[in-house]
Amino acid sequence: MEGFMNLLGVFITGIVITRIIITIQMMKQYKKIQQQRQQQTSSINDSDAIKQPQGEMIYRPVDIEMVQDHVTGKQISKLQSYQLVRDDKIYYFSTWEDREDFIHSTKKQEKDLDEE
Repeated sequence: MEGFMNLLGVFITGIVITRIIITIQMMKQYKKIQQQRQQQTSSINDSDAIKQPQGEMIYRPVDIEMVQDHVTGKQISKLQSYQLVRDDKIYYFSTWEDREDFIHSTKKQEKDLDEE
């Protein structure tokens, strides 16, 4: 019985030591990968630094298309506008309420024209 316990203890100790060694190897690989990534990002940043002289800022124009609000006549960004397509024409609105009002007013005008 005592021999079995000794054998079991040696076996468990072997498993624990093996796990420790595997963990250490994995940590080394992880650190190596991190260093490679840092070197790659630093080389990318270095190439950007070479392109741009220090002390100068490069401004790149951003193309923001402006459109006119159909109700108020204000200039608004096309990306922030509400749109309505009717008869192959696009109408732009700054608020959803303006868009709804335009829809209702044009429906009333169409009804009035149909009645005449």
